[in-house]
Amino acid sequence: MKKKRSLIIIVVSVAALCLIGFAVSKFAAWPTDGDQTGGNIAKSSRFSRKTAAEGPSNMEELLLNDENYRSGVVLSYLVMKTRAEQFNALAGMSAEVAGEIADFEPVLKDLKTVQPMLKNVCESMDAAGKDIDAALGGEKAVNLDQNTINAALAYTTLQMQNALANSFIDTADAYLAKNDGDDRLKFVRDQCVDYQKMTA
Repeated sequence: MKKKRSLIIIVVSVAALCLIGFAVSKFAAWPTDGDQTGGNIAKSSRFSRKTAAEGPSNMEELLLNDENYRSGVVLSYLVMKTRAEQFNALAGMSAEVAGEIADFEPVLKDLKTVQPMLKNVCESMDAAGKDIDAALGGEKAVNLDQNTINAALAYTTLQMQNALANSFIDTADAYLAKNDGDDRLKFVRDQCVDYQKMTA
């Protein structure tokens, strides 16, 4: 019984001290200097702050010092950016040339639904491109790693919409088999075919 009571007293005392310390810290501005702290945690904290503030990221170093890596990143980026812009343009042109044709209504509705996503993909590509250019020019690109990852993920999302190009091609072929169609419609259809050939 005495042991139990002693344990309760100790727990209550510790809790009271914690509460008092918390209350005092709210009113007293105790100065703390992280650079004067010791131990492995303090050292690692100072090191991580220093490298985050001063050092280039692994990607920046590779872009500047590894020619094969640099070529691969730039080429991949150019392909992704070109295809994203091409798909976005095809979606816009499809609505322009076939917007008044009832046969195209289902596929155009689907294309309209993905327009916000296409805009986001193009914006992600632009952000990554600016950071890649900055890094290649020797400037600090703080968000280089994150923006290039975002661009790659956005492009992967775009690739999931390639079936819409096939739908437009199939709809155009079925329509043109029965109707003359104008040259603009045929042009957009052919551009969709070229886009899908590159996909394949």
